[in-house]
Amino acid sequence: MAVIINGDTGVTTPNGVFTDANGRVGIGTTTPAFELDLQDTGDTVFRVKSNPSGTATDDDAIIILDSAETGETEIHFRRDGQTDALEPRIARNGTSDSLLIYNGGAVRMTVESAGVITSPLGGMQLISDTAKTATGTDVDFTDIPSWVKRITVMFAGVSTNGTSQLQVQLGTSSGFVTSGYVGCAGNRSTETAFTTAFLLYGQNIVAANNYNGVMSLNLIGNNIWTEMSILAPQVANQAFGAGSISLGGVLDRIRITTVTGTSTFDAGTINILYE
Repeated sequence: MAVIINGDTGVTTPNGVFTDANGRVGIGTTTPAFELDLQDTGDTVFRVKSNPSGTATDDDAIIILDSAETGETEIHFRRDGQTDALEPRIARNGTSDSLLIYNGGAVRMTVESAGVITSPLGGMQLISDTAKTATGTDVDFTDIPSWVKRITVMFAGVSTNGTSQLQVQLGTSSGFVTSGYVGCAGNRSTETAFTTAFLLYGQNIVAANNYNGVMSLNLIGNNIWTEMSILAPQVANQAFGAGSISLGGVLDRIRITTVTGTSTFDAGTINILYE
């Protein structure tokens, strides 16, 4: 039964729907506080169901929250007596089209329209950069966020046209750092200490080989980073490395290159994950 109410005073219909003088509608309450106020003494359920029509398979049940202009569209999860500022809620940012998750009065997580997940409070996120084909003398990853605590560098089928050792250098807004590295890398036959970069293999590589592996970089604190790596060609002779460096600022870039800086990458893919 359709009910249309238009008046200056609150009216209750026979089926328990109430409208007040301000046009607010209450279901289960005669004192609605919002445009639509649904209350019950037990579980309160708002249901939107799409029943199938014939053989159609695209009968969707849709709720659309349409905010005016650039305002946020929000779903709140309120405990009785909890203030608006502290209640958990999910909101759509009206200007950037990102999804915001609030709790305790602050944004705890942002899901950007491109799918990137970030947290201004430094909570855990795992973000993949764009994989890069290994070409040129250097492969750089820049604009690494300041909140990053761990970085994984991944190598798949990487090769160069020379024999110079592969290495990784960290950098800050001032540029790539070429001194202060402490540690060594090596395989079963040779070990090499390093000071100008994190070495990956410990000896000259073979131009015909393709190298695969990972390097894990971890922030201890005060811009001090430790690293551990494993790298192996398609033949049996894997290498391990470990070291540390104290940067003069916040890390924001990583460079994969060779010791001479003149060998050219001619195969493979390199990417990073940061969290």
